[in-house]
Amino acid sequence: MEPLSALSVASSTIQLLDFGSKLWDRVHELYVSANGTTATHQMLRTEAERLRDLNAGLGQLLVPDNLRRSLTPTEQAIVALCSECDDAANELVSALEKLSIGDMDEPSEGDSEDLAKGKLLSGIASFGREKKRKRTGVHRKWSAVRAALKEVWVQKDIDKLCHRLTTLKDSVGTSILYNLQHEIAESSRKLSDIQARAATWDSAKPFSDWHEAHKTDSNRCLVNLFDAVGLSRRRGNRTINDHIGHDDLELQPWSDMSGRLMDWLLDKLSFEEMFDRQDRIPDAFPDTFQWVFEDPKDPERPWDSFSSWLSKGEGVYWITGKAGSGKSTMMRMLFNSPRTRWLLREWHQSNPIIVSSFFFWNSGSALQMSEEGLLRSLLRQVLEEILKDPSEQLMRKLEAFCLILPPGATLRFKDLKQLLRIVVEENDQPLRYFFLIDGLDEVEGDKASLVALAHTLGTYPHIKMCVSSRPWVVFEDGFCQQPSLMLQFLTYDDIMRYVREKLTGQPAFRELAWGFPKTAEDLLEDITAKASGVFLWVILAVDSLIKGLADGDRIDDLKCRLDDIPEELEELFGKMLHGLQGRYFVDAARIFQMHRAAKEPGLEFSRGFSLLALALAEELTVASAAKWAFKPLTDKELLMHSITMKRRLGSRCNGLLEIEDPRRKNGNIWSARDLDRLITDAGAGDPSVLPTLHAYGRALAHTTVQYLHRTVKDYLEAPEIWLKIEEAAASDRRPDHRTSLCLVHMVFWKTWTLNASEDDIALETSGATFKSMLEQALRSALTLARKPQIEVLDAIGRSLFQGDTVFSVWSRLDITCPPDNFLSFAVHCNLVEYVDEKLAVSSPKVSVRQCSRLLQVAASKEAELVSIHHRDDTSIEDEESDSDDLNDHHDEKGGEHNEDEERNGSDEEDDDDDCWVGYRYPGGPDLEMVQLLLRHGADPDRAVDGLSCREVVERRLSMLLDSSPEHRYRRYIMSKMNGIFDRGGEERA
Repeated sequence: MEPLSALSVASSTIQLLDFGSKLWDRVHELYVSANGTTATHQMLRTEAERLRDLNAGLGQLLVPDNLRRSLTPTEQAIVALCSECDDAANELVSALEKLSIGDMDEPSEGDSEDLAKGKLLSGIASFGREKKRKRTGVHRKWSAVRAALKEVWVQKDIDKLCHRLTTLKDSVGTSILYNLQHEIAESSRKLSDIQARAATWDSAKPFSDWHEAHKTDSNRCLVNLFDAVGLSRRRGNRTINDHIGHDDLELQPWSDMSGRLMDWLLDKLSFEEMFDRQDRIPDAFPDTFQWVFEDPKDPERPWDSFSSWLSKGEGVYWITGKAGSGKSTMMRMLFNSPRTRWLLREWHQSNPIIVSSFFFWNSGSALQMSEEGLLRSLLRQVLEEILKDPSEQLMRKLEAFCLILPPGATLRFKDLKQLLRIVVEENDQPLRYFFLIDGLDEVEGDKASLVALAHTLGTYPHIKMCVSSRPWVVFEDGFCQQPSLMLQFLTYDDIMRYVREKLTGQPAFRELAWGFPKTAEDLLEDITAKASGVFLWVILAVDSLIKGLADGDRIDDLKCRLDDIPEELEELFGKMLHGLQGRYFVDAARIFQMHRAAKEPGLEFSRGFSLLALALAEELTVASAAKWAFKPLTDKELLMHSITMKRRLGSRCNGLLEIEDPRRKNGNIWSARDLDRLITDAGAGDPSVLPTLHAYGRALAHTTVQYLHRTVKDYLEAPEIWLKIEEAAASDRRPDHRTSLCLVHMVFWKTWTLNASEDDIALETSGATFKSMLEQALRSALTLARKPQIEVLDAIGRSLFQGDTVFSVWSRLDITCPPDNFLSFAVHCNLVEYVDEKLAVSSPKVSVRQCSRLLQVAASKEAELVSIHHRDDTSIEDEESDSDDLNDHHDEKGGEHNEDEERNGSDEEDDDDDCWVGYRYPGGPDLEMVQLLLRHGADPDRAVDGLSCREVVERRLSMLLDSSPEHRYRRYIMSKMNGIFDRGGEERA
């Protein structure tokens, strides 16, 4: 044999032996393996399955519904790569499954075709298609041989799949890293935006710049100065300039005038419900939340030390947590705790400190949920303390601020922000400020602006701010670099303490715990664990368990009851709501509607929606309200209305609506047993208990109805839930909820008494009058649809013009010459829809003479009998700039005012309409009412009592000679009215 041939044969032999050796190793490994596959293949399969599971989890995270936003392009690419990864992993797992011994017993047709290639493979395939027989050692050996040969055959395909899977895995990892870097950059950008915004005060300027910008406002300063010394801005027709040098100008010490300015400023900052939300928050359960004054101890639950921040830190501290975790309760505890002020001592040292707070409330008034309310409250608290011993420098600047403001106007938001900047920057005393602001998530409007304000104030070294909110994105972005704590992760021990003390306070549970101590302890731990840090949930759950104990539940029953309580608050509220059936659900739906509507403009109650208001709303009809006598409610009536409604509220609303504890109104301790004893003694004729019983009745009547928690409001007012509430309430035959609230305002008017003490005035402010209560009743009626509005106004009309008490009613209204009837009163008050409806349906039809008399009432209107329609708090002087514009407008046309043209309603006068936009002199005639009466047949030239309406207008025009804005506006209106008379009422005002 030739050398080359011999070498070739030897090489082939060696390769064959090597192949055979490797094949035999694989056959042996397969034969002895427990799972029928090689270790390498098992590792590949495990890795592929693990990668498939990770991709599935990542895909669930990257869902728009979970993220509450659309996916970014990078996230969309990650989802696509995950899908490809899944496909490759599935192919690899499938291929590896075919190489296990278990799959060799009955080869598929595809496997047979693969194995049939080659003589040896064909023989093995033929052997594999033999009738299945019981597995023996020989059969397992042949299965191992088949699997080893097939592995050799498809190894290249497996290698390709592994390479593809590795490439896809690297691509997913790179994309995730890129997306993470993008998120970090985006968060940094948002934070930079907030910080850049915080570096400025928007429109608020340093005092020197602000003062320079207002140097030209000397006339406005004079107006405010004369207000401060007690002079009216006008005496007769004399202006401020007439007072200068006049002998009736009495100079007073500047300290007195400065004091008046500061009193005016404090009064403008105040609002009645400033501390209402803070007072409503329940006290923290004993010994809870005290860990916040200690340093963090558990490394698994990290948080920034609040005590260190109080004593040494700066800027803003953020307390966050999910809904119901107890943030507001904790903030109230921090404000009231002496430990807070003790820890602040190291920071402020010997310098005086002012601690102020504000608690936002989404269920309260507009000011309670606005940044304006925050600024007014903080400024009111701060200035009240500062003015006890003010610095000379700050006082001069505060005086300048008051004098430059528009006279008589309310403080605008930009004025409040400017004042805050003056206070924190211009005080030359070493004063420190500590602000606690709760519920940033409950503010209406731009929450980023609130974050910016917190950062702005936090940049001052003499100011600290502690704020709380839910962990919403806007707050996470804004406060991510500030010290903070996540409340629900830190309250396990507090919740356990609450659960233990509440349940062990029940005799039935103590009995069960004595008999089954281990089971009882497990139940306590189960409750605490299921609460997941949500105090509100555990309060409701413990109440349910206490009810079960009262019903004789055993430990197993209590466990079942606990298991039935949903873990999420919304699901729990749903269960509470759906537990109401039939008539109770209809009643609850109507109560929910009234509670929500009671905050609407026109229907609102100045002291909140009280229990007495709800009781009356449940009972009243239009007829009963019209017949209600003009006399105060007795103490007994207050008690009975309130007690009945308290029970009704509990049974109908299942705890979703509640009342604040009346004990917090008067400081007395009450219980159901005490009340039952007092009523029993009173029923037995003991007069000594009546003062105590009546005091409770008044306190109970004044308590306000409120949601159990902000989360209840969010749940009930969600569109899909609110629709069910509206559908249920629609089946009720009583007046609709808004009409019922109007009837309550009507009864409050009738039952108002001047002699009541401030504590006993049911439901309105101490500044209310009999007339203002009537005005509120009329104002509320105007919020209704046309038909119920007419019904309510008719009822008010019967109360005003029918019955034996008519004279005393008008006397109490301080109106000496009342109109002839309610229709005339409605014309005077510009109740256009009501007058239109009454004239349209009158039978017999109202005569021309009657209509003309009503027209004369409208044209002769000089001052309002009552004030119904809301107007801006803009005074006549505020419009002087508009008046100047009007003068300039006339001067540009080349001349002075032409009164003849004004009286004739000239086109030139029409051109001045825009000059009066937004300005309405109170008490003047209403052109819409004039046009309405002309359409119903009124004749302006028909004499009524010897004088026609046109003659009335001409006489009034001849008397309006003053150049003051109000006289000029009246001339404008009278001239327009003459034009309407000439055109027969077809022109629109």
